[in-house]
Amino acid sequence: MQAFITKIGVQIADQDGEGLGRILQPLGKEVTLLVQKLGNSDRKFLEKYKGGMAAPWDEVVIALVQVNVHMLDDNHAVAYQEQAHLVNQFFRFMLNQTAWILPALLGLLRTLRQLAAKASRKTADAAARKEGTKSDALEDAARICNKAFTNCLTDRSALYTRNMRTSRKWGVYALVGMTLKCYIAADRMGLHKSLLRSLTVQKDMPPFEDYPKADQVTCKYYFGLLAFLSEDWSLAFDEFSAAFAKCGRGSDPSIVRNQERILTYLVPLQLMRGRLPPRSLIPWDLPSSATSSDPDTKPSSLRYPNLAALYTPFIRALRAGDLRLFDLALVRAEPRLVQKNVWGLMESRVREVCLRGFFVRVWKTLSADSKKRMPVGIVRRGLKLVGGIDELDEAECITAGLIFRGFIKGYISHEKRMVVLAAKDPFPSLSSVAVKA
Repeated sequence: MQAFITKIGVQIADQDGEGLGRILQPLGKEVTLLVQKLGNSDRKFLEKYKGGMAAPWDEVVIALVQVNVHMLDDNHAVAYQEQAHLVNQFFRFMLNQTAWILPALLGLLRTLRQLAAKASRKTADAAARKEGTKSDALEDAARICNKAFTNCLTDRSALYTRNMRTSRKWGVYALVGMTLKCYIAADRMGLHKSLLRSLTVQKDMPPFEDYPKADQVTCKYYFGLLAFLSEDWSLAFDEFSAAFAKCGRGSDPSIVRNQERILTYLVPLQLMRGRLPPRSLIPWDLPSSATSSDPDTKPSSLRYPNLAALYTPFIRALRAGDLRLFDLALVRAEPRLVQKNVWGLMESRVREVCLRGFFVRVWKTLSADSKKRMPVGIVRRGLKLVGGIDELDEAECITAGLIFRGFIKGYISHEKRMVVLAAKDPFPSLSSVAVKA
C-alpha cells in the first residue's frame, strides 16, 4: 500500500495528470498489482489504512480497490457506488490544483459514466426498460459530472497566477460533453438548460475555438442532438454542420465513427431542406446491391456503408418523387430510425418533401392550362397509384396540408375540386420551407 501511495505522490509532485490518471484506472496494472499484494481486499479490512495517508487519498485508494474487485466480479452497481465515492473524494484534492489535474479528472469521470451505463443495463428490469426509465446511476453520474463542470467553470486560479493556461477552465467543454451524454442517457434532457445557461454568463472563458478539437466536436454534436430532439431543426442543422466541419478528415476508425454519428442526423436534416448529400458521403447513384444492408454486398470502398444502406433508398425515392418507394423504405428502416430517434423526422417532414416531389411530377405532365388549375381528381389518381389513396376528400386534404406547410403556393376551390396554383413559383424552394418549419 505504501509503495502505491508513493507512486501517487510522485505524479502529484511532478504535476503529471496523465500519469496520475493511469495509476487511478481501476483495471490498470498498478491497481491490479496492489490488489494481488494486499491479499484481502475487503473494505472493512482496508479501513485500517485510514489516517495512515494524507486525506483524501486514504478514501480514494480504498474505494479504488473496491472498484477493481467489483468490476472483475461484474458487480457494476456496487462498482459504480465506489467509483462515485472515489470521485467525490478526489474533488477535495482537485479544488486546490491547476489545469494539470484535468487528465486524471476526466479519466475518473469516464470510468464513472461507463459504470453508470453498465449498472443501468444490469439493474433495470424489463418493465422499466420498456417504459423508458433509466437507472438512478446515470442521473447520479450526470450530477457528479455537473459538479466537476461547476468546479472547473468557477476556477479563479488564473486571477492569481495571471496565466490562463493553468486554469481548470480548460476542462469545461470536455465536461459539458460528458455531462450532456449522461443527461441524454438518463432521459433527463431538460436538465441541460441550467448547464448551458451557466456557460453563457461566464465572461472570462477562453474562446471556444481555442479548446481541443475533440471537445469542440463533442459539444457541437450534443448541442445538435439536443436541438434535434427538441425539433429545433434549424439549430440542429447548424450545430451538426459545425461538428462535421470540425471533425478530422483522416481514415482513423474513431474519426469515421464520429462522422457517421453526426451524419446520422445531418443527412435527414439535409433531405428536409431538399439537399442531397454529396456522393462522396453517400454514393446514392451506385447499383442497389452496392448499398445493400447485407454486409456481404457492401464494397470496402464505402466510407459509411451503414449510412448508405439506411438512407440511399430514401434519396432515390426523393429524386424520383416516388411515394411508394419512400414508404417501403420507411417500413424496412423503421427499427434503425426509431433507435436513432430519426423516425419522426423521416416519417413526417422528409416524407412531405417526397410528396412535394410527387406533385411536381404530376404537374409537369399537365398541359399549360392545367398547370394553373390542377383538378383534385388528377391528384387522386396519382396518389392511388403510389399510395393507395382513392378518395377525393383525402387527396384534397393532403393537398391542403402541403399548401398550409408552404410546399405549394396556391389554394383549393372545394366547390370545383380544383387546385389553383400561383402563377409564379408554385413550388417554393425546399430550403425556404424548411427554415420556416
